[in-house]
Amino acid sequence: MPISSETTRTGPYTGNGGTTVFAYTFLVFDDDDLEVVLTTTATGAEVIQTKTTHYTVSGVGSASGGNVTMVTPPTSGQTLTIRRKLDLLQDDDFTNQDQYRGGTHERIYDELTQMMQQLQEQIDRCIKLPVSTATSVSAECPAPAADKSWEWNATADALEEVDGPSGSVAAAAASATAAASSATAAAASASILDTVAFPYGFDTGTSMADPGTGEMRFNHATPSSVTAVAFSNVTNSTGNPDISDYIMTMDDSSSTLNGHMIFVKQGAPANFAIYTVGACTDNNAWLQVNLTHVDSSGTFDGGDTIRVQFVRTGDKGETGAQGIQGPQGPVSVGLLMALA
Repeated sequence: MPISSETTRTGPYTGNGGTTVFAYTFLVFDDDDLEVVLTTTATGAEVIQTKTTHYTVSGVGSASGGNVTMVTPPTSGQTLTIRRKLDLLQDDDFTNQDQYRGGTHERIYDELTQMMQQLQEQIDRCIKLPVSTATSVSAECPAPAADKSWEWNATADALEEVDGPSGSVAAAAASATAAASSATAAAASASILDTVAFPYGFDTGTSMADPGTGEMRFNHATPSSVTAVAFSNVTNSTGNPDISDYIMTMDDSSSTLNGHMIFVKQGAPANFAIYTVGACTDNNAWLQVNLTHVDSSGTFDGGDTIRVQFVRTGDKGETGAQGIQGPQGPVSVGLLMALA
């Protein structure tokens, strides 16, 4: 019969753990001319299934195809692909002046066409150069060599061997080791910073209310216009330690200037803001501190980690003891004359 379709495979079908019947939509003359492939989605591993053990076939000889019925349904982590795969052989033998057998000859032509389609299906899945590629470009692969890869040469007209991924893997491993060391050092550094500059998450709200656990917010989006800050009573360090009692000491100085608060964006120290400290108010879960802008640069974004350093001014010194009275000065001449 005529081969009027170029289809040589169907699928991949996605398994669901229940469906067992899967259609193929092309002509086969023998159920041995089908190949059924089960693929594990996560790994891409393919397993060719065995007829009878794993599946049965219907629709052999039909131009529209038929069905493959699996003994065990593919699971949700598997796909199923059905393709036509003939042995590339021609078994019929004709002798000189033999009787013409139209059906046999057509069958041979059909199978030859199917073989060509089968090969074309494989070619379609190969890496190919574009049709417009210059004829001077060679896609011939270099001879295999251990730990080598291929890439296009400097003139992009042939493949050449270069050092393989093993060296890159070693370099990547060394880089990873260095990165781990840096991370350890950074973690140690962060631990030190925790003792002098407390970390807070930045909240973009501007109302003076509870900013949330481990967070802080200003009362204005522009650092130079900020006049107050709301702190959670805990930082966002591991364990969320409570430093509210410490913050409340910031307005206890008896000096004219209570002290300073310095806000620096972690990882981007060019973004900072510095303020003098005014009155502090304890609102149980959060604290409000009045501020006066001194200097700033850049801005803070929601979710940034802000390091806050509290610098309190010492108390005003006590009044010293009165000094010894100095000697009396000379009596004026006018006073002496008056007394006389």
